[in-house]
Amino acid sequence: MNNNYLFDDQISLKAKGLLHFLHSMPEDFEMSAKAISSYHKDCKDAVNNGLQELEKSGYLIRIKKTRADGKFGGYVYNFK
Repeated sequence: MNNNYLFDDQISLKAKGLLHFLHSMPEDFEMSAKAISSYHKDCKDAVNNGLQELEKSGYLIRIKKTRADGKFGGYVYNFK
């Protein structure tokens, strides 16, 4: 795992910790703010804020999935 993001002064320490946590999870881990928050003290909204920061900085790309009924079906997470 490349850890250059740890030295990026454009993202918060919280975002760095979140990214490090996500990189350490197995590939079959359910990537969702709710699932991530179940491992930590931070609530789902705080995790979402961290994910948005990672998206804005280019470390994360979230692609919306749509279920067969047309409703929101979660995200596909891609990391830089």
